[in-house]
Amino acid sequence: MFENFAELEKYVVKAKAKGNSLEQVQKMNLSKEWDETHGQGFINADRVVEFIYKSAD
Repeated sequence: MFENFAELEKYVVKAKAKGNSLEQVQKMNLSKEWDETHGQGFINADRVVEFIYKSAD
């Protein structure tokens, strides 16, 4: 899981650096590769992306 999170983090940070809003990044479905196994609970894919996006500076 941690290697997946690190990879997703790279994608989100890169998309944010290009000037995309949180909503735009969420619509990119950057986490689709892991959504079926990791994105079905309370902390869904959009929440994970939001956490990464907001913590990236």
